[in-house]
Amino acid sequence: MIRNIFFAIILVALFACSGPRGNSAGIINSERISKTEFINTYRSYTANFQLQNQRMPTTEEKVDVYKDSWNYLTRKVVLQQHFKRHQISASEQEVIDTLLTNIPPFLLNNPALMINGKFSHDLYNQSVRYDSPLNMSAIRNSYRESYVPVQKLKEKMIDEDLSSKKKSGRIADIVVSKADFELVVFDPLAMEPMLSDSEIEAFYQRNLQRFAMDPIYSLEYLSLPVKPRDEDRIYTEAVTDSIYRQVLAGKSFETVIEEKQEQVPGINLLDPGFVLIENIDEDILETLEILDNNKYSSPIALGHGFAIFQKLQRTKSMLSYRALQIPPILSPNTINSHHSQAVGALNLARDLGAKTAADELELELTRKDTLSVNDLWYSDKLVVDKVISELMNHKKGDFLEPVYSTITGNWLVIRLTENQVNRVYPLEN
Repeated sequence: MIRNIFFAIILVALFACSGPRGNSAGIINSERISKTEFINTYRSYTANFQLQNQRMPTTEEKVDVYKDSWNYLTRKVVLQQHFKRHQISASEQEVIDTLLTNIPPFLLNNPALMINGKFSHDLYNQSVRYDSPLNMSAIRNSYRESYVPVQKLKEKMIDEDLSSKKKSGRIADIVVSKADFELVVFDPLAMEPMLSDSEIEAFYQRNLQRFAMDPIYSLEYLSLPVKPRDEDRIYTEAVTDSIYRQVLAGKSFETVIEEKQEQVPGINLLDPGFVLIENIDEDILETLEILDNNKYSSPIALGHGFAIFQKLQRTKSMLSYRALQIPPILSPNTINSHHSQAVGALNLARDLGAKTAADELELELTRKDTLSVNDLWYSDKLVVDKVISELMNHKKGDFLEPVYSTITGNWLVIRLTENQVNRVYPLEN
């Protein structure tokens, strides 16, 4: 590494006339890079190293950080010149469209965008447009300034440009400028105090999305069952029997859902993957244990609806299964006739508190504590998704508007007892 620095000194002696002047740190394609711009870039890369590795870089690592900083600035200048030359830019809508059709791979495992351990396209699309539950403003800025414009450039145009003699001469100028700047500023042994605590804090605050923790929330809810009328119950049973016969004949759950969505609003496939035996409802476990792998249960009553279970695989302590959830098929008149009762329960809970309201209405008050966005705390996934989508708009202690579950046939009155949707890892960690 010392040998490289001595080589840089020799380059400066040979090409001093090409080096930067005044407040310049270097020259890229005839464009001067100020010392301030370079130092800010270098500090950002160093701060990122510190936060990722919880230590200052070694002397050799500082040289790598230094090179990375120049590589970033070089790429930025070259691309900006091409963008300007070809009048290329990116609109907000182009950025959104690009993100919606091309999901960045590093987001596929982001906990904020997962439900039941699987990537949720609905949560992702919502985050792209509204920064909830994941703040994607920094990603959109990067796509607007770099990614989308780059896609508009023809790759061969850049390759041909870089291979030209003229470009080679400019790259030589950059090498000389870099060596000149190393002599003036870059001394790995003297740059230990380059980043102050306040600068680390500023970098941390500007990049909070990099250090995001899983959102957590807690809630309590009252469940007001909508009692189906006789005609609703008879119709639901008939449709369920028809679906069961189709499944036994070889029709997949997915095909059934696709064909029955209009007739059975809320029909849903529950696929939790492998679940610990101890966490499975006793009645459901009893149903699954007697099945062979890949076999189906007969329709099981679930609230006022039904479910058909498929056992996939059993291990020593876990079980994998799926369930086709068939909600009670209620007429609009049946559902709406109970909405006023749900609103009344909500107003009573706001006035007297959820517990007192539950006692007065002789309803059970259910509590769910320390939930993540991956927790399926209610048997109707659509209810869970609805609550998650509301977290950014409400604070601890707020009541949500009544939510109807098509799976269980219940109106839910929900109060957030905790809401931490913007948690980040503390800087000291």
